[in-house]
Amino acid sequence: QGDVDGAKSAYEETINVFEQEEKDYELGDVYKTYIGFLIRREALEDALKAMDGHISVLQRQKSLPFVHKELLSKIVLLVKMEDCVRAEEILTSTNVDGWIMSREYQVGTELLEATKNYDAEAL
Repeated sequence: QGDVDGAKSAYEETINVFEQEEKDYELGDVYKTYIGFLIRREALEDALKAMDGHISVLQRQKSLPFVHKELLSKIVLLVKMEDCVRAEEILTSTNVDGWIMSREYQVGTELLEATKNYDAEAL
């Protein structure tokens, strides 16, 4: 089990250091590892917040296809949490270039509709 709070603090401190030093590429790797850690520990709300930070880094890097993938990941996580309202907000309120035309948007929309309609075959 280990010291989850201590690990979270260490990740957050590392993120702060890399943000201050503007080391976005290293920061992206830390975010990916941190998000995975949080999901394995079922700290899903914390994972969503970390994903927002990762999205900001990806936007600064102009890595829009990866922003779209991270947005889809948030939708999947919110559906798992049975929070279709916030999942739908991502679909309708996100202002990222190319989002609405992306494959990730289409998949997110289909996932949310299947979930709302209890369509096990579509899931």
